[in-house]
Amino acid sequence: MKTKKNPPSLSPSRRIELLSHYYRIDPEKRIVYVELRFPKATDLLEEDCGIKENPMFSQTILEKIGGIYEQIPAEYSAEIEFEIEDYQGYDPASLLEKFNEVLELNNYQRQKIKRKKWLQAVLLALSGIAVLAFMGVASLHHWFGEDGSESEALWTEVFDIAGWVFVWEAVTVLFLEPNPMGVLGLRILSRTSGIRFLQKESGGVLAEEVGRSIVAKWEGESLLEKSSKIALLLSSTAFLAVGFGSFLSSLLCAFSSSWEAWQVGLFLAFSFASSVFDVLAGASGIQRYLGRGKLRKLSLPFAIAISAQLAVYVFLSFYLWDAGFTTQAVLTTIVQAGFVFGVIANTVKSKKAS
Repeated sequence: MKTKKNPPSLSPSRRIELLSHYYRIDPEKRIVYVELRFPKATDLLEEDCGIKENPMFSQTILEKIGGIYEQIPAEYSAEIEFEIEDYQGYDPASLLEKFNEVLELNNYQRQKIKRKKWLQAVLLALSGIAVLAFMGVASLHHWFGEDGSESEALWTEVFDIAGWVFVWEAVTVLFLEPNPMGVLGLRILSRTSGIRFLQKESGGVLAEEVGRSIVAKWEGESLLEKSSKIALLLSSTAFLAVGFGSFLSSLLCAFSSSWEAWQVGLFLAFSFASSVFDVLAGASGIQRYLGRGKLRKLSLPFAIAISAQLAVYVFLSFYLWDAGFTTQAVLTTIVQAGFVFGVIANTVKSKKAS
């Protein structure tokens, strides 16, 4: 019986050999010259939207270039050459600037989508953890039935599956769902050695720019900015979780105690006020992270108030030096410090931008 053989994989050298049939290639410099020919300059532009006198560079052309880049081995870069028969009065340098600007706009949109995906993933993971925590509390208090009963086994299985579905969905959103626009922009940015606009008759270069100059124009985020955003997102969602969780815990504690009615009411009032503070702080931080929403202006006052709480926690943890309190203080300090750091870093960046 004949076994079916897998086709041989296409090696980089074979890919270059095939590409050399259609593109000029410099093996020493490891550059593939991608020639794109157009009858008119307007073929590169989006004339059907935006300001009529100043149209944007075509997203379709970018996608076409991105498709060509997929064929080029990773160790090779590409040099894009636009050969245009009739520039129709457009300055080639202006067309080159339009190309750079649409790449930069795509980068802004990529960052916006990335922020939303991080928020979605964190909220999904938080929901999954909440479901699993509820399952644990319910099993502890025998809300699903006695240990070993069919109802207890059924409901435990249901909540266990539901909780892990949320967690794995968060992983899918964050790591397994690619952002096509982000992939396209980064591919062009990282693999382009240069861009040229040529005159068809003479082949002369009318405008050009090397890849390093293109990269330098992008407003990249520093490590400090990236870490402050992640810290703000994680600490804000932690505040939301703590706010809801602590109030539910207070309800369980109050109604299972033997306190007087006024004691229960006073305890729940303080617990509710603390939970509202945590929830509003978390919501303001998330809106600050997204860059929109009315509550984001309150994140700075919350950060100031939380800084005072942070100082108290640090002082008491050293003064009391109780293992249980110190552990809680350390966890609280991490969340509070992350929130303060994220809000202040984001506020400073916003002030500089304005």
